[in-house]
Amino acid sequence: MSPILITGATGHIGTHLIKQLTAKGYPVRALVRSSEKAAGLPEEVERIIGDLAHPATLSAAIEGVDRVFLMDPSTGLDFTRNMVQVGRHAGVRLIVNLSSVTAGLDPMPILGRLFFDREALIKDSGIAWTLLRPGQFMPNVLWWLSSIKAQGVVLDSIGPGRIASIDSADIAVVAATVLTQEGHVGQTYTLTGGELLITKQQVEILSRTLNRDIKYIEITPQEAAQAALANGMDPTQVAANRENNERLRVNPDWGAIITDDVERVTGHKPTSFESWCRRNATAFA
Repeated sequence: MSPILITGATGHIGTHLIKQLTAKGYPVRALVRSSEKAAGLPEEVERIIGDLAHPATLSAAIEGVDRVFLMDPSTGLDFTRNMVQVGRHAGVRLIVNLSSVTAGLDPMPILGRLFFDREALIKDSGIAWTLLRPGQFMPNVLWWLSSIKAQGVVLDSIGPGRIASIDSADIAVVAATVLTQEGHVGQTYTLTGGELLITKQQVEILSRTLNRDIKYIEITPQEAAQAALANGMDPTQVAANRENNERLRVNPDWGAIITDDVERVTGHKPTSFESWCRRNATAFA
């Protein structure tokens, strides 16, 4: 059986995906950028040191592979283009691409255009594809850790914007399914949780779950952008986040999307935000 190549192997989604695949007996090959990152992977996973930014390092990773899970962490198109070109030459049969719900929003934001253009590269490659468009990841609330621990507060610039965030583990189950089962080629799945929440509601749920008083403080998208830049976030990502936040404040339903795609693909309902908080409570201790 040919190995399945996983990019983003040590991230929230990649970690869960590898567990899903290895538990089912599928051989897994992980593309990692350093031996330090490779050291944390399960023993049964084959590790290849390489980088999506450098096509020459991808040949060994993709040799003998017929299925690829592609997670492009950049703010451009080159990483996806590199994988498509090397994969086509190597005879890859399927790319499962981690895209974003923003690629289907109207009007389409900067970030959505980036993901949409990556999708186009894959669709035009001649390689079979499946697109996964998840909404906001539940683990993103871990960004609140420092302010919760330091001051017992969460700073939010989305305000009334409603989002059905999704557990990374649910995304991984969907990815494992479409990588290993028939019937998903050429499909685009929009992956969301099952409940639309504003950030204040998320904070209330987290506070209740942790049995800890956490104060919600609303700030402007500009203030959030300035803080992100000060913390070293990529300016392109900062600009994209600010645009999304501003749109959500003007039109709270702009990103208010719920689908049943997780359940249709996996047979299971998506994880609730409260369940995610309970499962990850120790991270906030």
